[in-house]
Amino acid sequence: MNGIRRDKVAAGFTNSGARSGDKLHTLTSLAVFAAQHHMHWVSLGLPPGWNSSTGSEDNMNRLGFFMGAGAQTDVDAPPDSVHASDVATCHHLGQRVTTVTRQLNLGRAATAPEASSAPVR
Repeated sequence: MNGIRRDKVAAGFTNSGARSGDKLHTLTSLAVFAAQHHMHWVSLGLPPGWNSSTGSEDNMNRLGFFMGAGAQTDVDAPPDSVHASDVATCHHLGQRVTTVTRQLNLGRAATAPEASSAPVR
């Protein structure tokens, strides 16, 4: 295995027609694949939405995923009809990936050996 993906940041999103639709299995498979390639997996970082009497389908993470973003679209709906809260949840995940990548890069820069220091053995 080459190291092209090693230490890169990874995250996942999935969409299906059913509310569940094995989306968790899809996200788990992607996370395992990322781990096999020595990547850093970024979770959604949101509590589940739409799980109380005051919640609604307009809450972000309305389907309640933790490992990544999950969306639901009716199978007979056009491709651009993804629920607005699912789109917002995916945007949130994208922002989180950006933040984690920035943090990882800053950490690498802060801990990198200086060019003038002795070589690492």
